Amino acid sequence: MNKLLLGCCLAVMGVASLVGAATPAWSAESMNGLFWLEGVCETQAQDGTLTEYVYVPLFKDEMLSTMVAVKNGQPTRYELRVIKDQSGQVIFHEIGFKPDLTLAPPVPLRPLQSASTQEINFTDMKVTRTGQNSATMELTIRTPGTAPRTLTIQLRRTMKFSKVG
Repeated sequence: MNKLLLGCCLAVMGVASLVGAATPAWSAESMNGLFWLEGVCETQAQDGTLTEYVYVPLFKDEMLSTMVAVKNGQPTRYELRVIKDQSGQVIFHEIGFKPDLTLAPPVPLRPLQSASTQEINFTDMKVTRTGQNSATMELTIRTPGTAPRTLTIQLRRTMKFSKVG
């Protein structure tokens, strides 16, 4: 699973190097609120699903991310995600994929509400740093025809990126 995530990260970084140059600069407040997300985090859900999140260090004013969820040894969802400035508003944009890599139903853009060195708060998603290598994510899921539900997810960082050179 780690090789798959590394491959996804490298692919996303390659695409970012091609498109990132036109991205507008972020505010200092937004930039400061992101550095502590960098690395690989995992969580184990009560239903046995293991989820790994990779947050790549800021590159060309964008933070790229991947996610893979695995249950009983089989992937159940993949995501490519980016935190970037879009028309003057910092957003969290997620594209989900089913296990067969066809597109999952769209996820609405999540505009940034606030950011600090301890918390980053997007619409329907808040990540709070609880320790050097731990965080809590509160994620509100909105499905048409049903009441919104909020999940509280405990994240544990298993790897950090180091600068080379």
